[in-house]
Amino acid sequence: MNNVQKQLDELIQKSSSILNELKNESPSIERIRETLDLRELNIEKLGMIASGFRMDELNENQQQIIREQFDRFADLHEQIETALKDELIRSRETLTSATRQRKAEQKYHVLEKPDITHF
Repeated sequence: MNNVQKQLDELIQKSSSILNELKNESPSIERIRETLDLRELNIEKLGMIASGFRMDELNENQQQIIREQFDRFADLHEQIETALKDELIRSRETLTSATRQRKAEQKYHVLEKPDITHF
């Protein structure tokens, strides 16, 4: 296995790990951040390797494997982006709901006649 294939394998593994964490009910943002940082290092290594890499020097089977690996990585990357956007939306909704609840509780405790307009 050449260095490009090795780096692509590692990128796929790290991307899969991130995606699995995002699928958890309460994903660990710290774990995702750490894995994204490690994945970024692999991307940098791949960039350095790719500068001297010649695809036309490989046989067709090796070229096909690299194309499939890259396509798999690109697909996982898109899934991660979508999952992160979904998680951001859920977090915003939770924050909005908690803020609304807190405001309602503050007004309820301060006023003689509770203001329930937040509901």
